[in-house]
Amino acid sequence: MLVTFEWSDWRNKIIWWIHRLYVIPSWRKKGIFKKMLENINAIGIKKDIFTLRMYVHKSNKSAFQIYDKVGFQETPFTIMQFGSKPL
Repeated sequence: MLVTFEWSDWRNKIIWWIHRLYVIPSWRKKGIFKKMLENINAIGIKKDIFTLRMYVHKSNKSAFQIYDKVGFQETPFTIMQFGSKPL
């Protein structure tokens, strides 16, 4: 799990973003992600982090099920990109 941060000018607080997340297939469905999430959340609470977010591709239905199960919620934000590819 790779976590980066962003300062939110709307809230004057730090937001943490999960940018990379991978659990080796043989360790999946054993609560590893939930433990990693609980650990990073506990650290974030101690550091007064506003929230923890992540990007999820719309077609990744299995990821949505897992993230929903551990307590993530969809937000009203949509990512927009200018042009057909990143600059």
